[in-house]
Order: sequence, then C-alpha cells, then structure tokens
Amino acid sequence: MDYSRRRFLKAVGGTAAFAPLSVATATTSGAAVTPDQIIDLFEPLPGRKALKIFAPAAGGKSEFVAGLNAGERLFAASANKTYALCEALRQVDSPDVVQTLEATKLKLNSKIWSIGSPVFDPPNLEGTVSERVAMEAMIMSSDNTATDMILKVAGVAKIRSFIASLELTETLVPDSTRALFAYVLGAKDI
Repeated sequence: MDYSRRRFLKAVGGTAAFAPLSVATATTSGAAVTPDQIIDLFEPLPGRKALKIFAPAAGGKSEFVAGLNAGERLFAASANKTYALCEALRQVDSPDVVQTLEATKLKLNSKIWSIGSPVFDPPNLEGTVSERVAMEAMIMSSDNTATDMILKVAGVAKIRSFIASLELTETLVPDSTRALFAYVLGAKDI
C-alpha cells in the first residue's frame, strides 16, 4: 500500500491518540503492560518495522523485553542520537550533572559543522556552547552539528560499547554525521 506523508502522519497521530489509552488503562488497573500490547501499537504504521525495547530488572521486578523483527537491520537515522545522549549523560552522571554539563564548553565552528543543522549553523554561528545546549539542540531540533559535538565529547567507541552492553548487536553508529553523509553521497576522503 502506498502511503503519502499526510496519510502516514494521520496513521501515527491516530495511533498516538488512541493506543496509549489502552496501555494507560492496563497500567492503571494494576495489570502490567505486555510485550504484545506494545508491539500491537506499531502494527498500524506503514512499511517495514523492527524494534526492541529492553528494560533491565530493577526494584524486584523482572526485566522487560518487547521485540518485533529485532534482528532486521534498518536505517535508523536520528534514533542514533539517543545512544549518544545516553552515553554522554552516563559519563557525567553525578549529583551535580546539570552544573557539569553547563560548565563543559564545546567548540562550535566550521570544522565541526554538518548539514542538517537548524540550530548550529557556522559560519553564521561560532564560538563555544555548553554540552547541555549541544545535547538539547541534538535532541530537540535533531541538529547534526550538535550530534557531532556530542559524538566527539562522549567518544564514538564508548557509545558503541554502550550499545553493545545493551546487546543491540545489529545497531551501528557512524563516526560522525559528516562521515555518514559522505558515505551516503559516495564522497571519498572525508
């Protein structure tokens, strides 16, 4: 079936509007949400689907895993930004994490710039920004320059180790968004 963007957004909007109600009802009635209930929420979405939701055991409760075609490799685009955020936050986790993130200054200039950056757009914007501001731009505006800043500060190897610790063996993260765009566009020597 061919979906236009409008039809897709309408389907997603309908899912978002009605599906969480059934999940909320299940949780407020004291019944736990099952993996099947979560997977059912994705059924109305068009195209190929793959997901894995994992919550480790904690507080006397057993681990939770919901998966649908979890081994299938799909292009995840900006979903990788969540792994960068989690690892960067994990590295600075402490009682004064906010102050640490605000005090850590990152360089912003044309050497770090990447296309798809609605917030950080050198040469129109240069200088330093806090790690917190870079994280916010990466997540709230899907800013690729901010993503490259966080990939650099957190360390791509450490982000990959974090992903491996979650047993997400098929999840790949590029060295940078610049490198990813270069690869997709067939550029050499980037």
